[in-house]
Amino acid sequence: MFHLGVLPYGSCQSEERPTPIPAKQVRGRVGRGQYPGTCYLVATPKTSDGEERLAALGCDGGFALAEKDLEIRGAGDLLGATQSGTTKDLKVANILSDVALLTWAKKDATLIIAEDAKLARRPQLRAEIDTALGEDAAA
Repeated sequence: MFHLGVLPYGSCQSEERPTPIPAKQVRGRVGRGQYPGTCYLVATPKTSDGEERLAALGCDGGFALAEKDLEIRGAGDLLGATQSGTTKDLKVANILSDVALLTWAKKDATLIIAEDAKLARRPQLRAEIDTALGEDAAA
């Protein structure tokens, strides 16, 4: 087994359904010590999803890999405990393809909260948030 630190002498990992991110983390840590290292990722994907995960390791850089991993696994719940899968949290946007819209919405929301943290001047918005999150969460 491995831990996410420098692996100066090499190590071994065995997983039934590895995701691309941990595999890339291991690949990036092998051979960082004083001895040269080689990392072999051996896999026999049994599903098209597994083949897609393995192919994702060819992504250029960690950010591209993280986007591909998000695309494959799904975002999960933004405000809940589910860490992967499809989500219905975003009603009008896609977390992967609507980055500009979500960035704009975040800036707008930040300004609104800075001016009126309790949303006293925006009762309809406050009611929608209370409905979506529950009154206790929005307080």
